[in-house]
Amino acid sequence: MVDGDVIDMVLEQAKDNPKKILEVEKMLRLRLGEHHGDPNYKAFAEKLDELRRHMEENLITSIDFLRGLLTLAKEVLEEEKNSNQPLDKREQAKAALTELFESIRTEDTPIIVERVVADIDENVVAIVRKFKDAFKSITAQREIKKKLRSILWVNYQIKDQEVFDKAYQYIEMYY
Repeated sequence: MVDGDVIDMVLEQAKDNPKKILEVEKMLRLRLGEHHGDPNYKAFAEKLDELRRHMEENLITSIDFLRGLLTLAKEVLEEEKNSNQPLDKREQAKAALTELFESIRTEDTPIIVERVVADIDENVVAIVRKFKDAFKSITAQREIKKKLRSILWVNYQIKDQEVFDKAYQYIEMYY
């Protein structure tokens, strides 16, 4: 949690090292990027853009910019703490996969999106949970890709490499 003492300490460090402000902004942008597409965090991203604009237009000083960044970081952390992360993250993953398969569905390819997403969610999550850090393990990555390819290519006849790559990226991002 970001409290007043932490804010004061970072402000003091920023006086000696101007790059500290850029580090704080970069960390905040990365943190907000983890919640891309989540409407609860859209307001935070807009506040960050507004702060950046004010700084570029010299409407605020660099210390005021940093103070605003730290306040915003505190608000983001509080929002993360208040949200139900495990369930929310899995629901986000299913929503992202659903969106992907809805976008490729045509009249000629009557895939049942819910079944595809449920199969991926059920079978791939089982593999991800078997490994401590699945996306850093080559063996786990290989198993995940093999299962995903089996689901898409064999079960549902979706043989589009771009769809496979996007689905894998979503799995890596959300699971």
